[in-house]
Amino acid sequence: MASADTFKLMFKGVSLDAEDLLLLESFQISYLPGWVPEQEFAALLIAHPDIKRFLVNKCPTIAYFVE
Repeated sequence: MASADTFKLMFKGVSLDAEDLLLLESFQISYLPGWVPEQEFAALLIAHPDIKRFLVNKCPTIAYFVE
């Protein structure tokens, strides 16, 4: 499944691109564990390592989740 399709499944009814994750603040990023489907989110991060790096740098407490 393409990463854009995966992202759309994660946020049904919302028109977003993977790069929109770069707009999140650290408190918003901290909500991701337990909120987003893990396998789909992993596929997105594999396709976009720059986003993975941003999320960990912005909110180090979720490093365990994105790894």
